[in-house]
Amino acid sequence: MALNNKLPKYSSILNNEYNLNLNWLNLNYEDLLLDYKNKYVAVKDESVIDSDFVFLNLLKRIEFNYKSSWKSIAILPINKERKIF
Repeated sequence: MALNNKLPKYSSILNNEYNLNLNWLNLNYEDLLLDYKNKYVAVKDESVIDSDFVFLNLLKRIEFNYKSSWKSIAILPINKERKIF
């Protein structure tokens, strides 16, 4: 039996969207620090769509609210040291 290693067509699109959102987060990090310090921030289409102090709470909401596109959403912690807390 052969394995099918082909990814769905939309996977490259989601990956490109994710990279754009991640780049936007990095470019706007200092501005985001003013409003979202010590929170996890979710970005879709280069804008903040949700945030939370608890990563799993945010992830559950994102997966529920964006069922078909949640994999394109970038999530990062926002803190002064730019470290995961």
